[in-house]
Amino acid sequence: MNRHRLRSQGQSQDQRHGYALVTAIIFLVLLTLVALAAIRGTGMEVKSGSNNALRAEAFEASEAARTQVGSLIDRLCRNGGWPAAIGGQVPNAAFTAALPAGITINNRDGVNGPDNWCIEPDSEATFDPNAMDTDAIYRRDLRSTLGVQINGEVAVRRLHTSAGSGTGQAQAAGYAGAGIGVAGGGGQTFFYVRSRGMERGDGAEASTDTAAVYRYVVRR
Repeated sequence: MNRHRLRSQGQSQDQRHGYALVTAIIFLVLLTLVALAAIRGTGMEVKSGSNNALRAEAFEASEAARTQVGSLIDRLCRNGGWPAAIGGQVPNAAFTAALPAGITINNRDGVNGPDNWCIEPDSEATFDPNAMDTDAIYRRDLRSTLGVQINGEVAVRRLHTSAGSGTGQAQAAGYAGAGIGVAGGGGQTFFYVRSRGMERGDGAEASTDTAAVYRYVVRR
């Protein structure tokens, strides 16, 4: 009887040890799954944060390029052309302000210097904000000072010119275009400027488009 009781006790201990081992394995598997889920979640958060940073960089590049090119519209129309320093017809001393560093203006026809957005016909037959030709490029490598690299492509489209009060409509277009001026009461010309900014200078990861309408007030 004692021998049978000892055998039963030994079997009970073995069963308890077996249950404990199975329970430990189950907890180990659960902990492993939780750890893997946490690692995966952390990786997704890191990737999401990186994507947000790249999109922000592309947006800032787009805004910087659009702002720089937009600021040139008033100077271009007021002077009637680009300065001789970049191949234009206006003497450098007569151009009201220096061009920002890093700006390149396209010259589609290869003559008479860079394109004059104020008086020359647009390269697109119809206006499509999503299919505009690049008119200017803005590139700045500021990694050594500000830790950023700006690369933006900008398209400019002249929309229309409206005459000021007391100005004849025939004169509004101007015999040489709105860039030469609207006589008498003056007027205003509207431009659509769209910019595409690319992160890290190549846009391999992210690019962002921004746009705005600029108004040039004819003062002549």
